[in-house]
Amino acid sequence: GPGLPSGHCQASFVVWYCLLDALARDKTRTIAFVVIFLPMQVLMMCSRIFISAHFPHQCLFGFLFALFCVRSIYHNHQLFEQQDLKTKTLRSVLLPVLACSVYSLLLLTGFDPDWSIHLAKKWCADHDWIYLDTTPFYAMVRYTGAAAGLVVAGLPRFLEYQNKILTLLSGIACGVFTNEIHRRVPRDDVVLFYTVETLLNFANIFLIILLPFTIKTLFKVNVDGKR
Repeated sequence: GPGLPSGHCQASFVVWYCLLDALARDKTRTIAFVVIFLPMQVLMMCSRIFISAHFPHQCLFGFLFALFCVRSIYHNHQLFEQQDLKTKTLRSVLLPVLACSVYSLLLLTGFDPDWSIHLAKKWCADHDWIYLDTTPFYAMVRYTGAAAGLVVAGLPRFLEYQNKILTLLSGIACGVFTNEIHRRVPRDDVVLFYTVETLLNFANIFLIILLPFTIKTLFKVNVDGKR
């Protein structure tokens, strides 16, 4: 529901965990997580509570849900890699279908999933502070595009070339690039906005996976050619 769990706390956990996991060496890993990771999570929770964006329990749920995602998905990525293309495609399609089904079911039972948005439009001092990219439907669009990109690019021959540092740099570069495009997408036409955002998130994940593979392949070709 709105605010539960905290998306910012989830994202902070996952991003900092993956970043430190890629950069920290075995000898310094524990120190890095104690000195950097935990303080950053506490600061994120405190900031969300301080600006009245979340209650403490919502931040805690965000932390715990991110922990679950890291342990069940990040550390078990082989389960995804071993799935065939048909299974991956089916799961990516089920994501928007299930989301729309739950949304429609809530409406049929008399519960409006967008109740917090209506309150925001009623009481917010400036309607320009209410963004389309903070709505539940936008989250579904974003994850649908990302899931489709993961299905197309997440083939074994691409994933086996992954290097943590190279993938991290690709992720940062693609994130900056797609964020700049995201900021320039017009919000007046809702259909256009959601369509572009779906394609943008698809391209983001697609490039994050394909760039390291492309760079390493080109480097290998150049090295072999010189030999």
